[in-house]
Amino acid sequence: MLLETCDATRGPMTRSRVMFTTASGLGHVHPVIPLARAAEAAGDEVMFAVPAEAQQTIRRFDFRALTVPYGDPAEIGRAWSQLPREGRNTYVVADIFIGIHGRAARPAIQEALTEFKADLMISTDLAALVAAEVAGVPSAYLGITALDLDDLDHARVIDAVDDLRLEAGLQRSGRMPYENGSRYLSAVPPLLWQDPQRLPADWIWFRHEDPEGPVQPVAPASTNRPRVYATLGSVAGANSFGRPVFHDLASALGRIEADVLLTVGPFETGQLVDVPANVRVSAYEAQAVAMQCDVVVTHAGAGTTVAALSRGLPVVAIPMFADQMHNADRLATAGLGLRIEPGQLISDLPAAVETVLTDPS
Repeated sequence: MLLETCDATRGPMTRSRVMFTTASGLGHVHPVIPLARAAEAAGDEVMFAVPAEAQQTIRRFDFRALTVPYGDPAEIGRAWSQLPREGRNTYVVADIFIGIHGRAARPAIQEALTEFKADLMISTDLAALVAAEVAGVPSAYLGITALDLDDLDHARVIDAVDDLRLEAGLQRSGRMPYENGSRYLSAVPPLLWQDPQRLPADWIWFRHEDPEGPVQPVAPASTNRPRVYATLGSVAGANSFGRPVFHDLASALGRIEADVLLTVGPFETGQLVDVPANVRVSAYEAQAVAMQCDVVVTHAGAGTTVAALSRGLPVVAIPMFADQMHNADRLATAGLGLRIEPGQLISDLPAAVETVLTDPS
């Protein structure tokens, strides 16, 4: 269906070639997997073009992938060390994801599209849409979060993309890349957008699916207590800001009369001492397994948030960076959860979980 909308010359029964491009984090890769799986199920040939860090994840899902450069590690490290106090999301998107990663990857993606003879490219990267335009390949942008964050300056993002357009031999457009003929796809529901007027025109919304697909249900614990799934995502455990939060989170979860699954991602599980008896710690669990619960305690990353919403699960949000504060506020405004601050976990988390478990609203 999407191929037919993007390319009117394609016959409905033609086997086509679809290329997916994305950054390396699980929050970028996982939303793409269900679309790739759907393309294969429709008989299309699928190829990924991703950074080296994403190769292992792509192989785990049994897809083929080409490696594209993603920028000089020293330059990337300097950029992350210079995060400004204000406008952080603008800086990350414009200066890092487009200015460093996009500039490094764009020529390789352009070449990969040509060599693969792609009929369609779907990407979570704004810069990749420039490569598709130069290569003459129809494209769609997969929105993995709402793009109306308070500190996301669209003008600066457009300038960064237009700089890439000039380098690629195109003219400046003065518009977001998905406004230059690409379709906008997303599983992020409109309620996570602060201003509905900013929703892209003619966007295609689809229901969230777990990257692992359906999995065998896990038998619940025999305690008859509520079940809580807690996670701080796949990034916090690897940075100095996020790591200290895990200790307070585990301690606070121990004060809840519930059976708790705590996934910690790259955080070393051995660093958690005196784990409460009601808390089971795991590096990672498939969403379909982890979310067999009654409430989700989360950093409010878009992937976990949308997965919880798709199941009708109430949320206690502990936002720390990126789009997490925005998502947490939208959940609270919509009456779908509560927001607490990382520094108040010990004092506030048990009561917040109790509230969302017992308050019918």
